[in-house]
Amino acid sequence: MIPPLVPFMGAQKRILFTLAAVWLTGHCFAQTAAFTSDKTSGCLPVTINFKDLSTGSPTTWDWDLGNGNTSKLQNPSAVYAIAGTYTITLRVSGGSIAERKAYIHVYDFPKPSFTSVAPPTGCTPLKVEFRDTSTPGSGANTNWLWAFGDGGSSTERNPTYTYTTPGTRPVSVRVTNQYGCSKTSLQSFFAEAQGPNVVFEQDGDVFCQAPATVKFTNKTTGAAPFAYSWDFNDGTSSTDPGPSHPFTKEGTYTVTLRAVDAKGCQGSSTAGINVGSEGGLSVTPSATKVCVGQPVTFDANVTSPAISWVWRFGNGAVSHEQDPGTIVYKTADTYTVRLEALLVGKSCASVVTKTIEVVPDPVPNFTTSADCNYKVTFTNRSTKATRVEWFLDGVLYSTASSFVYPYAGPGNYTVKLVAYNSLNCSKELEMPVTVPAKPQAYFEPNKTQSCTEPSLAGCAPFTVDFVNKSTAASSFTSRWSFGDNTISTSKNPTHTYGKGSYAVTLTIRTPEGCTSTMSAAVTVSDVTPEAAFTFDKNKVCPHEDVNFTSTSKNAVFICWNFGDGNTGNGTNVSHYYEKPGTYTITMIAKNAGCSDTETKVDVITVGDPFVDFKITKDCQDPYKVTIEDLTSKCDTKTWDFGDGTIKTGNVSSYRYAATGEYTIKLTGTNNTSHCTVEKPVPVAIHDVKASFTIDNPKPCKNAPVQFESTSEGAASLTWDFGNGAPAQSGIQASTSYDHSREFNVTLTAKDPDGCPDVATLKVNVLSLEGNFNFIANGISCDALDVQFYDTSVANPEVTAWLWEFGDGNTSIEQHPAYTYTQEKHYPVKLTITNNEGECSYIRYDAVVFMNPVADFTTVTEEFAFCMNEDIQLRNDSRNATSQRWEFSNGTSSTTMHPVVSYPNTGSYTVTLDVENSYGCKKSFSREITITKPVASFTAVNTEIDCPPLDTTFKGNKDGIVLWEWDFGDQNRIEPRTDSISLYRYTRPGIYDVTLYATDANGCRDTVTQMSKIRVGGPDATFVDDSFGRTCVNDSIGFTATPLNNNVKTYHWDLADGTVVDREVPTIGHRYAGTGERFVSLTVFDEKGCPVVSASSVTVTVSDSSLIKFDYGPRCIFEGESFTVRAGSDEQDLTWSWDVGDSPVGTDAVATITTEKHGNYPVKLHALNAAGCYSTVTQEVPVRARLTMIPNIFTPNGDGTNETFELQGLELSAWDLLVYNRWGGTVYKKNNYQNNWTGGGLSSGVYFYTVTNSFCPDRNYKGTVTISK
Repeated sequence: MIPPLVPFMGAQKRILFTLAAVWLTGHCFAQTAAFTSDKTSGCLPVTINFKDLSTGSPTTWDWDLGNGNTSKLQNPSAVYAIAGTYTITLRVSGGSIAERKAYIHVYDFPKPSFTSVAPPTGCTPLKVEFRDTSTPGSGANTNWLWAFGDGGSSTERNPTYTYTTPGTRPVSVRVTNQYGCSKTSLQSFFAEAQGPNVVFEQDGDVFCQAPATVKFTNKTTGAAPFAYSWDFNDGTSSTDPGPSHPFTKEGTYTVTLRAVDAKGCQGSSTAGINVGSEGGLSVTPSATKVCVGQPVTFDANVTSPAISWVWRFGNGAVSHEQDPGTIVYKTADTYTVRLEALLVGKSCASVVTKTIEVVPDPVPNFTTSADCNYKVTFTNRSTKATRVEWFLDGVLYSTASSFVYPYAGPGNYTVKLVAYNSLNCSKELEMPVTVPAKPQAYFEPNKTQSCTEPSLAGCAPFTVDFVNKSTAASSFTSRWSFGDNTISTSKNPTHTYGKGSYAVTLTIRTPEGCTSTMSAAVTVSDVTPEAAFTFDKNKVCPHEDVNFTSTSKNAVFICWNFGDGNTGNGTNVSHYYEKPGTYTITMIAKNAGCSDTETKVDVITVGDPFVDFKITKDCQDPYKVTIEDLTSKCDTKTWDFGDGTIKTGNVSSYRYAATGEYTIKLTGTNNTSHCTVEKPVPVAIHDVKASFTIDNPKPCKNAPVQFESTSEGAASLTWDFGNGAPAQSGIQASTSYDHSREFNVTLTAKDPDGCPDVATLKVNVLSLEGNFNFIANGISCDALDVQFYDTSVANPEVTAWLWEFGDGNTSIEQHPAYTYTQEKHYPVKLTITNNEGECSYIRYDAVVFMNPVADFTTVTEEFAFCMNEDIQLRNDSRNATSQRWEFSNGTSSTTMHPVVSYPNTGSYTVTLDVENSYGCKKSFSREITITKPVASFTAVNTEIDCPPLDTTFKGNKDGIVLWEWDFGDQNRIEPRTDSISLYRYTRPGIYDVTLYATDANGCRDTVTQMSKIRVGGPDATFVDDSFGRTCVNDSIGFTATPLNNNVKTYHWDLADGTVVDREVPTIGHRYAGTGERFVSLTVFDEKGCPVVSASSVTVTVSDSSLIKFDYGPRCIFEGESFTVRAGSDEQDLTWSWDVGDSPVGTDAVATITTEKHGNYPVKLHALNAAGCYSTVTQEVPVRARLTMIPNIFTPNGDGTNETFELQGLELSAWDLLVYNRWGGTVYKKNNYQNNWTGGGLSSGVYFYTVTNSFCPDRNYKGTVTISK
């Protein structure tokens, strides 16, 4: 049972209310302690100011400040005088406590102290080594600042310092620990530098002329006695305490007095004496060593104003101005520049001189030589040059003194040589270099043959005038071999041939040794052909073929003239005629230049009609065609118009119903000739319709407008925009208009026949032209104020403006002001509106707010260069409107991309200062290093009487990384990283040796030792007389040319086992086998020194080609033709054929026609590419036919007609087979001998087959009657 709840509920509610009130009281009015301080650390003593940050509005504060002190203040202060860490506690009313442990850190000061390694006492210069002995207090010591008592200082911990003047100086050090606590040493430490205080005076400093005697008064103090030494700077001295000294020459002298005191310490003092010229004047030339024509400026500096100036520049020029301007020396020499100036307060003129050396310009020059394979050798012939650069077609290719360049082919090429002198001044020479084409041997006879026969064919005796049309870049010599064991060296020889086949060869050779060869076959016949021909019909209709057949004898080539302006060739030809009429036929039969002609006059008759017509079209009526009928002698005419329409008779025009492609065909017939002729003519019917659309017919001024054609049937489209712009073509076009008015746009569409159609639309350009100006003010380098002004023109007037400032912000004011705060390029767009529309005007990069950024590099992006090398600087700064360069050599520039050079080695700081239009500035610097190597070398073993000579070259290594050698014998070693080079000289001669030295920065220096190497011994070159080519067993000659007077004997190695020693420089030889022969020559002097000739002659020995031929068919009977086919494993052979002594062809395949039986001696001749000739002969058997076979014989014993006798049997072998009418064999005999008598057979008719014994497919069949 559940107890009653009501009384307990009331008690429970009262308890909960009480607890809630307590909880609210604690949380609505509680205080929370918190604090901070102005600092938490410091060097003792340190004062800390605390600040209460408690919440809940406390009324009391109890502070424990950690140093034994307390406070009741809300924001107390405390002083901490002992180094250490302190905990701070704050208790506020309500009992809340805030505690920060180790909150305050207090640090002690260092305790500075030091000593010296040795006692700080001694003669000047006194070098003292100091040692720090300080302790840090708190943490570690990190910084030291020394004061040495004479103005000198150091931040090293243990410095070494040198005192240069006598005196006693206090020394101190200020030490700072890692917490920034500093303290200066209080110890008494003195450095005592001992020595005399040397002082002297003279009775004058300036004397206007020499000689001048000067009295010197010595006022030296210190530890006496002193020993003195005077140096008067004129080569004399004195030990007197106070001498008088005469200066006998004008000049500026630095007088020095040195004194040694009693302790042995030394001191000195100097003074200047000017004789003949006052001091206070100096001259700085812009350069002391220049090129011819290079300007020099002089900067005169004075210590007081000058009354007068006199410049003498050594070249006759004089100036009386302080700034004489620019001086240009036009001749290489050494010049003395003298400046005399009378300064205010001076009694004598001040004089100063400078020497200017003007270096001569280099003189560029070079030579070239080309070989036979387009390789050109370039050789530098420049004078007064230290280095060169070669540019081939504008591109830097080489810096070598000589090099070989392989061109791809002949032609004219541009070569530029730039020569530099020691100051890097340059002169250039640009010349065209012609690379000659390879020689090309070519010849023709001076006359050409008609028909299709080759020009080198003719009737015996055949005289040919050879025309040499060879080409070569220079002169050439000619050598002709006519193929009949005769030769000629004439350029254009004449030669007469007898009957036969010959190979004529032309070889040309240039002075450079380049050769070329051409060969051709000559065919000479004594057989004149007999011309004859037939044709299959003599009356034809137009377009009907006539077949012509040559029946000529001994003909190799046949040519036809058909009488209508057309020709042809071949044995059997067909031809048709276009027009009616009669025609004369001419045929020419040829055989190796011998010819015969047959003409048949008016033998072909072409009957009527003539059918032809022309059509024209009218653009005004595109479906109509007009017909011009050209037919003649037509009895009937039929017209087919290709659309299903057929008409007869005369037609002058026709109209088509639709567009399309048609063919009009006219058919004409002549009733007399019964000829029908067709003439088709194609025709196309078009109907063009022009139309187009405009994307915006009311555009803004200068806005693009797009047009698109919707025309039909157009082959071409032409747009006229009405604004004077050039016409455009194509389906789409565009233009813009720069005037506000109405324009007519016209599209002309034309069909394929050129018939036009025109469409016109209007474009109305709005009179609404946006524009604006603005003024930008740089209020600082961080912001830009811009005032914009609307200058738009509109009719009617503008009613609204919308500005877009390029950063997302806009304005609708007419003349807004705007401030840019971010660096950027801003496009500004203005859109204006009136009651006709709106137009926009935009300026890209209108507002540019960018601070300058200074930056630069060199164009090579390298920063190490050579002396006097032009250094092209590239200004990469951004957003700058002006710049200034400082080169740390006394010069400056305001050029955008200046060029600077330095005459001396070292490091130079280049500084670029830039500024924008608002006055904001930036600066940037880089270091540039200038270097120069010095080339020098030595050589070991430089002379010998007989090669080879092995020489060791050793180059200077100081600062050099690459050594490049030119040994003077056309051999140049590419740059290498080894300074020592071993080289062997193999040829006699005197050689200059050059070293090109390069340092790590690419700077070069060159040194040449003239006639450094001397190699004795004989030497010679040699050539052959056949241009390196010969045939087996043909004679070839070699000729040597001595290169000095030391040659005694010639040792020839002919490369086939033949070795010959001779004292004369010529030799002849015949090679028995084919192949390449590398012929060499060794020459000897009287001492027996052998030297192998540098000439290299390779002789290619060729053999006659291995050739053969076959013929077919194998069975040939008299009157038949057979074909011969040449064969060889070699390619590109020139062929010719003879039968006996008669030429029959010059192709690999020839046809020979027989006239009688017997063995035909067929000869095949071949000429190969090497010019070697070969012949093979084969007899071709031509068999005789049987001349008569009887059809009856009478073996009856009367002695007449007793046997079956075949006439012509004796000329070949024949087999006889006789059989009866039932097919039974009654007689069979191989190699029948006309001796069958029909023995045992009765009279009657019998069948026979006579078969050739060698050609079973050749037989005669028939019947023979035996009558007994």
